Amino acid sequence: MYAFKISRRIEFAKARGFTLLEIIAAIGLFAVMTLGVVSSLQEMNRLTLKLKTRQASVFSGVLAMARLERDLALAYNERMQRSQSFFKGKEVSNGYELSFTTFDSPVRTLIARRSPGILAIRYYLEKEDDGSLTLIRSEAPFNNFERLDVMKGQTIASGILRFEMEFYNAQADQWTKEWDSAAATHSGLFPKAVKIIIESVDRDSPQADWKRKSLRFETKVLILNEIEDR
Repeated sequence: MYAFKISRRIEFAKARGFTLLEIIAAIGLFAVMTLGVVSSLQEMNRLTLKLKTRQASVFSGVLAMARLERDLALAYNERMQRSQSFFKGKEVSNGYELSFTTFDSPVRTLIARRSPGILAIRYYLEKEDDGSLTLIRSEAPFNNFERLDVMKGQTIASGILRFEMEFYNAQADQWTKEWDSAAATHSGLFPKAVKIIIESVDRDSPQADWKRKSLRFETKVLILNEIEDR
């Protein structure tokens, strides 16, 4: 009988579960593991947000630069009598404004099934409420270029902080800040090259970090499409 009671006590001791100390230790270990997982997730989210911010800045700058390069590479100057070809680049309050004549895009003429022609194109900036700039592009048929300033524009890129240009004067072998082919100093000439500088940022990021997180793009485009009187 006594042996039976001892056996029952041993079995009860084995089946009674964890002690309070063991439970507290388990909870503490679980809390430490949870804290480590949460910290890892927060760091991952921070890096993901940083990557998205950088991607937005890169996309905006690359898109604007690619469109400008394509149009400038097709810039067309017909230096014939009474030609209306023009190239104007000037600094305004928001940055730079650029307008010039260019060949119509071969891809667009193919899709629209029309003959290629000459377009008048204008690039300008609009200031947003947050202080950033939006690059706008408008175009008009060459025979109606007087309406270029009133034509509805297309947004090319947003989040622009800086948009600057320089124009290469081959005759003087120097870069200038402005260009006007109608001016006597340029005598109907287009610049032989254009330097473009664009600084862009993700507008969703805190404004205090814009300067630190902005990306700078720079390129030079040659302009070779000219026809002269012989």
